[in-house]
Amino acid sequence: MNRNLLRSYPTILIWLFFAALASLSPPAILAQSNTEQGSKPNDTTTGGGIDAVSLTNGSLLVTVPVATFQQRGDLSLSFAFRQTSKQWSVRSTQGANAHNYWFVNPAYQSVLSSMDYFVNSTDYGDAGTTSTSVISPDGGSHALYQAGIYPARSVDATGLVMTDASTVITHAGVRLRYTAPQTVWLGLQPTAAIDRNGNQITMSSSGWFDTLERRIPGSPFPDAANPNPIEPGVWTADWANCPSSTTTMARVWDVPDIGGGTRRFKFCYAATTLNPSFGFTNVQENPVSATLLTTIVMPNLTSWTFSYDNFGDIARIVYPTGGSIAYTYATRRGNTCTGEMTPGSRWVATRTVDANDGTGGHRWVYTYDSTAGTTTVSDPLGNDVV
Repeated sequence: MNRNLLRSYPTILIWLFFAALASLSPPAILAQSNTEQGSKPNDTTTGGGIDAVSLTNGSLLVTVPVATFQQRGDLSLSFAFRQTSKQWSVRSTQGANAHNYWFVNPAYQSVLSSMDYFVNSTDYGDAGTTSTSVISPDGGSHALYQAGIYPARSVDATGLVMTDASTVITHAGVRLRYTAPQTVWLGLQPTAAIDRNGNQITMSSSGWFDTLERRIPGSPFPDAANPNPIEPGVWTADWANCPSSTTTMARVWDVPDIGGGTRRFKFCYAATTLNPSFGFTNVQENPVSATLLTTIVMPNLTSWTFSYDNFGDIARIVYPTGGSIAYTYATRRGNTCTGEMTPGSRWVATRTVDANDGTGGHRWVYTYDSTAGTTTVSDPLGNDVV
């Protein structure tokens, strides 16, 4: 074979790669699922300290820190309220009255710990295949290659490795062990986190036991038919300091403090009815009952408060200091993956920040161009960034 041709093979392959990449339209390169949730390593976002708006699929990720407990070694244990948008998807019923309908994933909001990397496996039945992913504490889903063959590694460069059916190692070298029953929506919740020096945090149905031998109480949502993840706090009939007009459930969370004392947090919930109104043809829109977090009462009795629109998306967050962030959304057809049934989703349209400093709200506007594959962000001063 011609040696010059052999030498040119790497160059030819590089040119073929870039030619193939150039042939893809911008929407194909930036395609995001209508139901993709959480933080993504390849994403571009805007926002602030507690929120991130994706510029590729208009999703919103809210992460409100609640408490952090210092640990020995390389371990950490912190808790945060997390809500991801894109919680609606289209499903189908079978039989004589088969139809499509909108389904909401109940796990789109939770109060979770920093060690909560859930292992989620989906069996495709007749296809004879299983897909396994790890859902990280930021709500991102990280597919593993290959499911059931170990070691299985995350394909998105996040450094997650599943070494066997009950062990995942994070990019920081923390070994997570899984022995608890699978929760109904998220998957397997880790029952232990162990660093490279043998320090460990364990979790049971009553909460966490950390490296400093502190017990941090936790409990699942009361639903005997569907196992739920362990979240901080225990259920209580004491609704003091919760909104009296809306609260229907509450957790109280007494955690260890300096000098042997305790700090008390309270999580207040309200039963509500979600009424989706996407407007797509041939998809039924039925009311859905939901229980949503409305207030986090801090130990100093200040509060985080949350209000929602008819889809269950966050409409407004009020800080303990009185500042706020408000959101509006619009229904858009998104870039769909092959075989995906969900035709569209809710995209963040505006984000308004009010620092409670007397200057009023400052609004960012998001304009999405699916043809060009671009997003334009207009800031409060009228500047545009594409």
